[in-house]
Amino acid sequence: YFYGCVALVRSLVICLVPVVVRDNAPVQVILIGGCILCCLVLQQSTQPWRARIANVTDGGLSVCLIMMLFCAQIGMGSELGVAKASNALGVMATIIILLVLLLIVVTLSISLHEYFRPTLPYHSFISHHKADASAQARYIQLSIQTRVGRKVFLDSDDLVNLDCLFDIVRSKVGTLIVVLT
Repeated sequence: YFYGCVALVRSLVICLVPVVVRDNAPVQVILIGGCILCCLVLQQSTQPWRARIANVTDGGLSVCLIMMLFCAQIGMGSELGVAKASNALGVMATIIILLVLLLIVVTLSISLHEYFRPTLPYHSFISHHKADASAQARYIQLSIQTRVGRKVFLDSDDLVNLDCLFDIVRSKVGTLIVVLT
């Protein structure tokens, strides 16, 4: 929940820099760029978004924002008679904008694919001998869950309704693990 405050402070600093430093464009660019870079480092080190794709997209958009800021600064510094510099800056700015649009399209495509792709509720189903391998099966379950990040069904967790248990094994599990002891 803290990252909402970071985003608000970043936006506030970006808005206040041109107000506080009025007539010095290079200092404005340095301050705004420094603010964006600090927030980028904080975002990449804390990974505040739940989905990895959101963290990558946020970082990519921050990098594109900094590059646009540099293009704008260079464009302000060039004289009106220098056509090559302004053409090159126009091409670079266009490429950066296209990269931002491509990043947004790729992010939406990946997110929609993940959302609509049918996934199984359980990564694995572990079957074991109830008297001799209970602790070992529970350890395997916890190990797989921490590594994969998905649920693992242990057969001794629900022995009330065997029809339901067989249905889970048949249609809701990716891997069947039988612990032989």
